[in-house]
Amino acid sequence: MEMLNAKPTYRPFLNRRRVIFVLHNEQRELEAIADAFSRQGFITSTAQNVDGLMRLMDLRRPDVVIADLDELRDDLQLIPTIHRLAFGSRVFLLANDNPDIARVVRAVRSGAVSIFVRPFQLAEMIRGVSDELRDDLRMGPEGGQPALSGAGALTDRELETLNLVVAGQTNKEIALVLGISPRTVEVHRRAAMRKLGARNTADLVRLTLHRY
Repeated sequence: MEMLNAKPTYRPFLNRRRVIFVLHNEQRELEAIADAFSRQGFITSTAQNVDGLMRLMDLRRPDVVIADLDELRDDLQLIPTIHRLAFGSRVFLLANDNPDIARVVRAVRSGAVSIFVRPFQLAEMIRGVSDELRDDLRMGPEGGQPALSGAGALTDRELETLNLVVAGQTNKEIALVLGISPRTVEVHRRAAMRKLGARNTADLVRLTLHRY
């Protein structure tokens, strides 16, 4: 995991009342993530299982929960549970470098703000959480809807591919639907990611679902 040597995304004193709970079963990564946020001024607490997270939530309402996708039980129902117990909290997820896209879609639809994919970039994580807490959201022309930057540059085939990705279909399944090869599907998917500024497929799903 990348060690954090970058300057703070904004001054740490602005974070001093922000509470972050981190749920992760790998001790080294757990400590690295918690320490990175602590050095930015956040109040951090950690848990290695869902029961531990629930005990933390009995004690204090978090502003943010960062949870390992693999640790969530009951088919992602923990996400709406967190929102119910701590209204206004944001949930970010940690995932392996090739997560199940159908599960990513369900996670975002359940209320996850974003998904960080291995190898974790700590500066990127802090920037993503800080931007969300600042409500630093691009607004669309109607005023009130997030703008999907770059969407106008997508070709019809890229849009078709994007819609099927968000529906949770694999490259092979999309290829059958569109009558093209899986390799061509991958080309369209990567082109859409580049135009929309998505860092990975999980980010592509998040950007699209939060727009529509």
